[in-house]
Amino acid sequence: MLIWLQNHIFTILICAVLIAFFGWLVYTLIRDKKQGKSSCCGGCAGCAMAGHCHPNMSKATDATENKAENTDAPIKEVKP
Repeated sequence: MLIWLQNHIFTILICAVLIAFFGWLVYTLIRDKKQGKSSCCGGCAGCAMAGHCHPNMSKATDATENKAENTDAPIKEVKP
């Protein structure tokens, strides 16, 4: 048994580090979810979960759409 452990110590250590990393990752995701933090970028227009993670916001609240609607500058015509 001791010889087997000596031959596989690096494999065991790498597996232990990977298990610890993924455990930490799951822990932080669950903690952030409970605290109400979100991993979204703020724009719901192209998101598959649009309307589910921000139920109080409408679908037209994408930052790029708001910028285009709220500009007061005149539209410039491009002449060929």
